[in-house]
Amino acid sequence: MFFKSKKTALTPVDFTKDGFPDYLKKEIFMQRTLVSDMINRYVKAGKIDFDFLKIKTDKIRYAYIISDYDSYCVALSGAYNFEVLTDIPCQPEIVSEFNCSNPVLNKHTLVIVLANSEEDCAQTKKRVQENDAQYIGIYDTLKENERAVTINFQEKVSVKTAQPVLQTIALTMLALYIGEKKQLVTELYSKIAVEKLTGLDKKIKNVLLKEYDFKELGALIKDKQLLFTGSNVDYAVSLYGSYFLKKTAGIEAKAVPLGAFESSYDRKEISVFIASNSDFYSMLGERGVSLTIAPDSLEKYKNVLGFGESIPLLNPVIAMICVQLIGYYAADDERLKDFE
Repeated sequence: MFFKSKKTALTPVDFTKDGFPDYLKKEIFMQRTLVSDMINRYVKAGKIDFDFLKIKTDKIRYAYIISDYDSYCVALSGAYNFEVLTDIPCQPEIVSEFNCSNPVLNKHTLVIVLANSEEDCAQTKKRVQENDAQYIGIYDTLKENERAVTINFQEKVSVKTAQPVLQTIALTMLALYIGEKKQLVTELYSKIAVEKLTGLDKKIKNVLLKEYDFKELGALIKDKQLLFTGSNVDYAVSLYGSYFLKKTAGIEAKAVPLGAFESSYDRKEISVFIASNSDFYSMLGERGVSLTIAPDSLEKYKNVLGFGESIPLLNPVIAMICVQLIGYYAADDERLKDFE
């Protein structure tokens, strides 16, 4: 497969849904505002502020990030960043597995739960608190008096495409906050991260302006089999890519870690490599892939669809939006109606 970027923005036509042809596209494009709103809510005086959560950072020795099946890719990427930024071992878990297993729960454990609302994880929350572990909920909706992070977007959009992007950012901000409290994240790096967070909406805009590229790419992969691959946090984005394209376009897509690429790759498949930075791209080695989604700085390499990069910590978020646009343009009109 050979893909060449034309770097031309589309001119929207026949808008019917608040200026968009359907609700899925509306939500993809609304993410700029949703991301900015959430980040600004938790950044005060140039610092990430989660003081209201009352986290006892000095007591944390182990952490879990719990999610449902749809958000497991977010829990996986969140656990990776959490360990890097806080030096605390972190285990991603699907909620059903967590509830029937025997996790380490005591005053030195932190459990972070991704859920639509507090009611959806009441059993998990009760179990955690009965064992004196610390609990943080990241909810779509939230009562005013609850001590939890809320990404509050259900009333603004019609489908849940924005949920994994917002959850990923919320987890990243939490890890930065805890890392700085533990004096593992320097004040300088924290300042840079906050600057990049508050400018993330502009980076997302740059991706949306390449909409024509994604339309062309979506047309190329229709009725094809896809294999997503990547390393570490980019493998989590690959999982998201396989899930999202199955959901939106009905495309047969799977995801494997880069180390398993050669043994899993079928020549009938189009392979998509996610690389959030040059170090991860260098791990590709001699493996041939059809397309790489990576920062602009890597566009000098063959078959790279570049996006306006931020810092490696946030680049996976931008890659997720690239995947959304590919999935959107690979879907036919009938499937898009399912999101209304």
